[in-house]
Amino acid sequence: MKNRLAQGTCFLLSLTAGFVLPLTAGQKSKPPAPVVTPAPQINWEGSYVFEEFGSRQSGQFVLHTVKIIKKGSALTAVVDSEGFQIANHMACDTKIEGNTIHIFLNSYGKDNIGEPYQPNERLFTLEKTPEGKVLTYWGALKPQIYSLKSGGAYFRKEK
Repeated sequence: MKNRLAQGTCFLLSLTAGFVLPLTAGQKSKPPAPVVTPAPQINWEGSYVFEEFGSRQSGQFVLHTVKIIKKGSALTAVVDSEGFQIANHMACDTKIEGNTIHIFLNSYGKDNIGEPYQPNERLFTLEKTPEGKVLTYWGALKPQIYSLKSGGAYFRKEK
């Protein structure tokens, strides 16, 4: 038995299934969907530091330290801000989305000067760029000495 095809009939070869599908006249073949490779998981573990300096005459200085620690399959953080008229020691929860990590207050440690943030409040978000920079997006925790905009490279990872 001989198969006859109408003039203008094309065929699309499915590479994955190994069979041929006819295309109707005027229909264009679609390129295969791109293969999406998941981005590699970013390693956030370690210590990050942000230092604020006031004028030499004022003697103002604040050191912000974030220690991100793996506990089981989750990451937690300890955030310390110490210096000119500030001492906050906080245990924090984290949420990772893509190349960002959000830092949320869980509870305060000992010896704080005030407790300005509320539990579950987002303190800030860190983002790692493809170039390796760590960008900061301020939440409830903001710089103490100068007003710095969100999206700047303020924290640096300690080696």
